[in-house]
Amino acid sequence: MKEVIGQTQTDRRSLGSTTAKWWSKTEGKEKRDMNIDEIRNKEDSTRVQKAVQQPQQGQWTKWDTAIQRSLTWNDIWNMAPLRISFLIKSVYDLLP
Repeated sequence: MKEVIGQTQTDRRSLGSTTAKWWSKTEGKEKRDMNIDEIRNKEDSTRVQKAVQQPQQGQWTKWDTAIQRSLTWNDIWNMAPLRISFLIKSVYDLLP
């Protein structure tokens, strides 16, 4: 694909300051190395994209946006036993 598009400028270096290796003009080990480098670059960019997305996906796990709840003894006495059990286990991080 790069041979069809040609050499594109991706950084601040001046045009023509780098030489491109064309896949069709190489042979043997050099061709294999170019394939490996291309696959490695694609996988690296995929990993970077995934790493950038992870902090956004984990925002719900932070306690900054959690609603503060104040329980009185009357609230606790009027709750169902399973709900009390759930609240206690959630406070002590014992939920399955």
